[in-house]
Amino acid sequence: MTGHRADEERPPEASPMRTRPRVVTRQALGTLWILAVPVLALSSVLGTRRELATASADGIEVQVSYAGRIRYSQSHPLEVAVTNTSDRILDTITIAFDTAFVNRFSEIEFLPRSERPYEIRINAVGPGESRLVVARLRGEKYGRHRGEITIHAGGRDSARVRIDTLVLP
Repeated sequence: MTGHRADEERPPEASPMRTRPRVVTRQALGTLWILAVPVLALSSVLGTRRELATASADGIEVQVSYAGRIRYSQSHPLEVAVTNTSDRILDTITIAFDTAFVNRFSEIEFLPRSERPYEIRINAVGPGESRLVVARLRGEKYGRHRGEITIHAGGRDSARVRIDTLVLP
């Protein structure tokens, strides 16, 4: 048996170490972002948001309901309600959608169907009557898309409604 000698050399004591982790600014920001995304998603900050825009002109009132914010490849309705506020029948009301706006989306459908691209004609709208036009659009291109919907009845002034949709990744 070998005995232990008290005078045998022992390794030196370890020097005290800092136990505080070092975090680089980018790491801290990335961690905050990772923690914030689920909170933002649950609070609907990153989800779909509906907007309502109105306009009026001589004899017509227009109310447009559309998505102000959607996700990529998400489909949403754009609804245009037109009301005849005059005291006579309006023979034809034309609703024209901004081509530059609509072309930023895919799978475009209009109800009622359009005879001309992005233009709907509604016939014989009596006093106080309303008609609804629905366009279904799917977010195709990321970013902010702005456009205008023009509504006119015969030779009267046009009502114009500006719309603005943000498509998120």
